[in-house]
Amino acid sequence: MKLLSGIVCIFLLQGLIYSSDVLPAQVVLTAAERQWLIEHPVIRLSPNPAFAPIEEVNARGEYVGMAADYMTLIESKTNFKFSIVGYANWQQVEEQTRQKNVDVLAAVTRSKQREEYLNFTTPHIKLPGVIVVSDRTAGSVAIDDLKNKKVASPAGYLWFDLIGYDHPDIKLLEVADLGAGLRDLSSGLLDAVVADPAAVTLAIRQEGLSNLRIGGETGYSFDLAFATRKDWPILRDILEKLIQSISQEEHQAILDNWVQSKGEEGISKNLLIGVAIGLAMIVLLAMIFVFVKMLLRIRLAQRTEELKQVNLKLSEVNVALEQRATESVRDMEKAYSDLKLSQVKMEQSEKMAALGQMIEGIAHEINTPLGYAHSNVMAMNDFFARVKKVEVSFNAWRNLIGDGFSSEDDISNRFLEVENAIAELSENDEIKQCDELVTDTLDGLDQISDITQNLKDFCRMDQTETVEVNLNDNIERTLKLAKNLLKDHISVDLLLGQIPLVKCNPLKVNQVLLSMITNACQAIDISDKETGKLKIETDFDGDQVNISIKDNGVGISEDVGKKMFDPFYTTRQDGQGTGLGLSISYNIIVKQHKGKISVRTREGIGTKFVISLPVESIIAVPVEPHGMPDNQISTA
Repeated sequence: MKLLSGIVCIFLLQGLIYSSDVLPAQVVLTAAERQWLIEHPVIRLSPNPAFAPIEEVNARGEYVGMAADYMTLIESKTNFKFSIVGYANWQQVEEQTRQKNVDVLAAVTRSKQREEYLNFTTPHIKLPGVIVVSDRTAGSVAIDDLKNKKVASPAGYLWFDLIGYDHPDIKLLEVADLGAGLRDLSSGLLDAVVADPAAVTLAIRQEGLSNLRIGGETGYSFDLAFATRKDWPILRDILEKLIQSISQEEHQAILDNWVQSKGEEGISKNLLIGVAIGLAMIVLLAMIFVFVKMLLRIRLAQRTEELKQVNLKLSEVNVALEQRATESVRDMEKAYSDLKLSQVKMEQSEKMAALGQMIEGIAHEINTPLGYAHSNVMAMNDFFARVKKVEVSFNAWRNLIGDGFSSEDDISNRFLEVENAIAELSENDEIKQCDELVTDTLDGLDQISDITQNLKDFCRMDQTETVEVNLNDNIERTLKLAKNLLKDHISVDLLLGQIPLVKCNPLKVNQVLLSMITNACQAIDISDKETGKLKIETDFDGDQVNISIKDNGVGISEDVGKKMFDPFYTTRQDGQGTGLGLSISYNIIVKQHKGKISVRTREGIGTKFVISLPVESIIAVPVEPHGMPDNQISTA
C-alpha cells in the first residue's frame, strides 16, 4: 500500500511539472494592436501553390502543409482570421504581394531583395539538412563521411550550393527532383542524397521506397518565417507575439506530423514498450485526475491574477516603446532614403566612368582623320589663293582687251602674267594634288561619320524598351568604340557564330559588353605581357545565346573571385572606377534578363567570362522560393 501511495505521489508531482511546461504563453497585445485587429478582421494569406510539404494547394483546393498547420494554430490563439488567396504560381504570389493584394506569406526565407517590400518575423519553421542513405549503410552518417562519395541534391536547392562550396571533395550531382534522386539511391546508383527532412518524408511516401533512412544531419539549416506587407509593421509585431506564444511541444507536434524521424523503420520494440507504459500511466493518472485538476485550477487562477498585473505594467511600458519605435522608424526611413539616393549616384558615377573611358578612345579615333582633314584643307586654301591670283591676272588682261585703248605691249605683258600664274599651278601638278587632298578629306570625314554612327547604334538612346537584336552586331559596335583600349599590343580573335535574335534591352547589354571588354584590356595591361590576346565567341545551344570573353591577363585570385560581384568592390586604383561595374553587370544579366554569368580564371594565366541570355529574355526580377542563384565562379 505504501508503494502504491509513493507511485501516486511521484505521478502527481510529474503531472504538476508537466502541466506547467505545456501551458502556452499568454499573448499580450497592446490597445493599438487589439484595435488594429478589430479594424482588420480578415488577413489575406497567399500560399506557394507547389512547395510541398511546407505548403501547397492540393487537388481538392485545400491549403495544407506545415505552414497551414501553423496558420490554424495561430487562429486558435486569438481572433485572427486568415483568408486564403490562391494564385497559379509563386511568381504571381510575389507580384501580388508587391502590389499589396496579399497581406501575409506563411513560409518564406529572408533576403535583402524581399526586405524592400516585406517585414519578417522570427523563423518558425527550421529544417536541418539531412543525409539520406540506404538501410544497408550502418550507423550514423556525418558530412565528413561523404568524401569521395556520389551525393545528389535537387538542382537549385540551398544544400547543393552550400555543400559544394565548403566540401569540394564531395562528388555532388544535380538531379531533376528529389524523387529522382531517392530512386537512384534506392537502386544503388548513389551513396547519399541531401535535402530537408520534410521534403524527404513526403518524397519517400510518394515513391514508396522502404529501403531508405535518414542517416544524419549536414550541419546546415533552412529557416522559414512569416512575412507581412511593409506598410503594416504592426501585423508583423502581432504575428511575432503569436509565434513566441507557441510552445516547444506545439512546434514538435507540427514537425512530427510532416517529418520522419532518423532511421524510422516501422513499429519498433521501444514503441510497443512505450505503448504499454502509456496504458499503465493512463490507469494511474485516472486515480489522480481529480487532484491534478483541482491544483491546476488554483495555479491557473494565481497565474491569471499575476498576468493581469503584468499586463498593466506592460501597457505603460508599451506606450513609451511605441513612441520611441515611431521615432526610430522615421530615422531609419530617412537613412534608407539617403542610402538609395547614394546608390543611384554611385551607379551613375560608374556609368560616367565607363563612358569617360569610351569617349577618350573615341576622341583619339576622331582626332586622326580630323587632323589630316584639317591639314588638307589648309593646303587647299593655299592652292585656292594661287587660283585667285590666276583669276585676277586673267580679269586684268580681259579688261585691257576690251577697253580699246591699251597697247599691244600692255596686253602682251598682262597675258604673260596670266601664263606665269597658270604655269605656277601646273609646275608641281598642284591641280592633281588638290584632287587627291579632297578625296583624302572626304575619306576622313567618312571615318568620323562611321564612328559617330557606331556610337549612336551603341547607345540606342531612342530604345528604352526590350527589342529583338543580333548580339553579334552589338559586339562588333562595342569593339569599334573600344578600339583605343586595345592599343597596338592586344589582338582580337573574333569568332561570331550563327545565333538567333535575342529579346533584350540593347543599351544595358551594350553597357555590360563594354564593361567586360574594358576589364579584360586592363587585366592584360596590368600583366605587362608583350602580346595581349582577347578572344570573343558567340554560340547558341538551343535555349540561350552564349557570349564568351576570354583574356590572357593577370587572372583573378580566389579571394577576389569571391567578392568580384559585390557592390563597390574594386581592385583598381583611386579614380579608375567606382567598383560597381561587375555588380551592375550581374544585376542586368541575372536579375533583369534572367540570364547567367559564369567565370573561369587562373591567376597569372587569364580569365574567361561567359554571359548567357535566354532567347525570349524578359526584363524582370525572378525570386525563387529558396536556394541560391545558378551562377558559377571557378578559380580552377
